[in-house]
Amino acid sequence: MQEHPDAWTRVDAILEQSANAQTRFFALQILEAVVRTRWGALPDAQREGVKTYVSNLIIRLATDEAAFRAQRTLVAKLNLVLVDVLKQDWPHRWPTFVPDLVGAARASEPLCENALAILRLLSEEVFDFAKADLTQAKARELKAAFNAQYGPVHELLLAVLTGGRRADLVRAALQTLNAFLSWVPLGYILEGPLVEALLRLLPQPAYRNLALQVRARACFSFVLLVSAAAFNLSTHPQSLFALSHPPAPPLPTRRRSPRSPRSRSAPSTTPPLPRSTRARSARSSRSSPR
Repeated sequence: MQEHPDAWTRVDAILEQSANAQTRFFALQILEAVVRTRWGALPDAQREGVKTYVSNLIIRLATDEAAFRAQRTLVAKLNLVLVDVLKQDWPHRWPTFVPDLVGAARASEPLCENALAILRLLSEEVFDFAKADLTQAKARELKAAFNAQYGPVHELLLAVLTGGRRADLVRAALQTLNAFLSWVPLGYILEGPLVEALLRLLPQPAYRNLALQVRARACFSFVLLVSAAAFNLSTHPQSLFALSHPPAPPLPTRRRSPRSPRSRSAPSTTPPLPRSTRARSARSSRSSPR
């Protein structure tokens, strides 16, 4: 059944009608294989239908906390399928994904926890495992899109870390932030209230280990940044001067006028003297007094 080219078109019926967890997981494996190997060959309508169905199913399962806990394995597989779709369609064919996900995350705490898990998976696929199945151009495109749309994601993390009440949700936020620290600009970490929020979580045993990991990784990233800057100044001390004094524009170069070719005298048109005439003139010049 998995090798049948149209088997993926029955995945939605299996997920809706089957009560067997293994059967539903097998159906998602079929859909995952199609997304990874045949996604570009599918018509636009079918791609949009798959994206809409997977997104709505995730929202439906994650909104209800009881269903979210009972079917966590199925939801995790759906998240992987969604991330595989994003690696091919985001940001050009799905430019509003991050704002839509952040907006949906504020609807309920289980949905917010799963949204953070999706963002963590997407970050790992783009920044940590991009060399496995992404071209360099696509990896650069996804990294640029993630950096450009990170602002709302950071606000969501701050809201959870400062006001989250469920331990699972706060732990999910710490895990997601820890995955982001490999690429997120340090200004988000050091210049805002995030450090203060981490310090408040340190005394609590439920979050202590994760909070320490996040804080240690942030400090390590900061030390690497400062060390790189110090090394750059030690090897190129003129770079410090260049930061405040831009280089002067180059002097205009004089253009040399092309040399005119040397004028050559025209060949004489006077015919040569006959030999007898030349002999007489020579004898006369010898016999003339000096």
